[in-house]
Amino acid sequence: MAEKIKKLRLNLQYFSEKRFTQAEAEEIIEQRLQEMEQAQEAEQQAQTEPEGTDYRKLYLDALKKKALTDENIPLEKAGRYVKYIETDDPAEVEKAAKELAEDIEEGERAKQKKSYGDPNGYGTQAKTKFKNPFRKGDE
Repeated sequence: MAEKIKKLRLNLQYFSEKRFTQAEAEEIIEQRLQEMEQAQEAEQQAQTEPEGTDYRKLYLDALKKKALTDENIPLEKAGRYVKYIETDDPAEVEKAAKELAEDIEEGERAKQKKSYGDPNGYGTQAKTKFKNPFRKGDE
């Protein structure tokens, strides 16, 4: 262990396969910079405009919401009811929205008319006294 390890000083540039001139190195750097710029531009474009955006579908959804709000459906509910208008024809959207609004109004009227009775049949006025078998004097 007392032996000293002898280190060889090697210049590694002599072992590489290819040497580049200054012009070649600048050209490689320029190409890589262009590739990086193109990648950044593509990334920015992808962030501003999601891939696969279907503008026709977005337009039809907006048209359906507008038609529902024109039929006095609140905007909050119109977003929920858009999925029930199944037509893709802009001319038919207004007609479908009108039919849907009529169905919604009919459903709300039916809810208001429905009255629920007392399940025990006695009404709220009749009070029944229950016998507690575990208490003395409660007979």
